[in-house]
Amino acid sequence: MVCIALCLVLIFTVAVLEYANVTHFFHKEPVVFKPTPTTGGGSANSQKGIPQSNNQQANANTSSSSATDSKSNDQISTTLLAPSGNFVSNHTPGQNGTPLLETSVCNTTPGAKCQIFFTDGNKTLSLTAQTTDLGGSTYWNGWTSQSIGLTPGSWQITATATANNQSKSTTDTRELVVSQ
Repeated sequence: MVCIALCLVLIFTVAVLEYANVTHFFHKEPVVFKPTPTTGGGSANSQKGIPQSNNQQANANTSSSSATDSKSNDQISTTLLAPSGNFVSNHTPGQNGTPLLETSVCNTTPGAKCQIFFTDGNKTLSLTAQTTDLGGSTYWNGWTSQSIGLTPGSWQITATATANNQSKSTTDTRELVVSQ
């Protein structure tokens, strides 16, 4: 009788361990996919929107999914990439019924500071500088030309990334044309 009870306890224990994926006597071990951090494209896109650290500050009026952090640019160990992306979502806001709200994206080295500048003659204005996320991107959503002080005219758009005492800039091939 004791032998039957011990066998039942042993069978029950093995069944529980199999069900909990602790042992694999009667089934294969499940495949677990783990993301691999990379730099420059590929699976780095799975890290878009993930800030560089838990020490975050909301960015004034224009920040959405990106956050700034208090890390020094000296902590970035990779080569600085020239900025790329849709620096403005609409180059002719308000014309022919196009929306006034803009979205801007800057892609560069993860952890770098990125800022988008608008120049018309001797006047230069910009979006607030932001730190890129683990995927190397930062975003400004829901801003208007009026909210940053752009006056009617054609504005040259330049994104500048800085890190490790380096700076790289990219100029948009199209100007932002503000009509109102």
